[in-house]
Amino acid sequence: MVELELSMMLHHQQVKEVMKPLLDEFERQTRVRVHLQTYDWSVGRSELNRVALYHHGPDVSEIGSTWAGDLIAMNALRPFSAADIARIGKPEDFLPTSWETCHILGDPTTWCIPLLGDCYFIYYRKDILAKAGIDETTAFSTHAAMEQTAAQLEQAGVEIPVLPIFSYDRHGSLHTLASWVWSAGGDFYTADGKRVLFDASPNIEAIQAFFRFHAHLSTASAKRIYASANGGLYENGEAAITLGTLTYQQGSSSRIAPIVKENWGVAGLPGTHFVGGTNLIVWKHTRYEEAALDLVQYLTDPAVSVQFASSFSKIPPRHMLLSRASLLPGTEWAIMADSLRSGRTYHPIPLLGLIEDRLSTALLMAGRKLYENPKGNNLNQLLRETLTPIAHKLNLTLER
Repeated sequence: MVELELSMMLHHQQVKEVMKPLLDEFERQTRVRVHLQTYDWSVGRSELNRVALYHHGPDVSEIGSTWAGDLIAMNALRPFSAADIARIGKPEDFLPTSWETCHILGDPTTWCIPLLGDCYFIYYRKDILAKAGIDETTAFSTHAAMEQTAAQLEQAGVEIPVLPIFSYDRHGSLHTLASWVWSAGGDFYTADGKRVLFDASPNIEAIQAFFRFHAHLSTASAKRIYASANGGLYENGEAAITLGTLTYQQGSSSRIAPIVKENWGVAGLPGTHFVGGTNLIVWKHTRYEEAALDLVQYLTDPAVSVQFASSFSKIPPRHMLLSRASLLPGTEWAIMADSLRSGRTYHPIPLLGLIEDRLSTALLMAGRKLYENPKGNNLNQLLRETLTPIAHKLNLTLER
């Protein structure tokens, strides 16, 4: 019997339990046994880069939608031929934004197949907004409205109007910031990927607005946030607003205080926002190409993927399943479907992983400096001192 190894990201602790009956059914149909390995998001990218470096490990892997460039550069992936794609699904069946992540700039080769779509939400306390006299239907309609909402909550005496995403979600800082940057007409790097732009106008002004939205609190409250390492400050009722994926909400459901659960509001990010998710790859080192392709076809089949996607707080990025998602109970599913359709992703360039990693680190550094004195920092100076050196080093690498 052929045996494959599949690696998936740890969407929650029950991934193996959710996937086991589906993989058992795949074995029954194909006589191919699949051993499932899971990677935590905090180390998944580095672990898969190690697989690429040593050409040893899983046959098929789930990867973050922005990770392919590094693996392609390492010559670690088996491309999908036109015949492969024909058996898996036509490109037009998938969300264009998700399909875009399966390619690299200037190369028509398909290196991945979209598996799951994901996006970020604004989570807020309906009761706290109402008490502050804020209309929740317009509170998050624009980035300026979001900043005004945070300021009004501060004026109403809310100690933590916004729990900053950079205190608990490293890459989420960048992915949510994209809404501010893209909506202002900016971008993080040039279309050819040869130069970063995040330290120039209008991008720097958009980044300042992003940090101002998070800065409406006292130094004492800021210290509490970092001392707790998030520690569930939104879930237990100490913060009025936060940003996160649906995994953030569903993953913390057992810890949510009753009053928070009763008043949990959901809104989509305004303007042009980031669409993420995951893709499936076949590793070049696999000895069982046909079996690996069968597994990719099976897992991305709408009838199969819909069985595990909702458990992972995601939606498969196929048009037919996005339409069905709007009918699921809970407004967050309809908001997610709309956000997946209306958002965009980063231009797929070879060194996207490097830019994503360095910029995410810079945002964390800036956030920590800001929170040492939220009211006393010169935000423009702080950001330029943090971002300019990193941009300079990246440009030296990208221009080679």
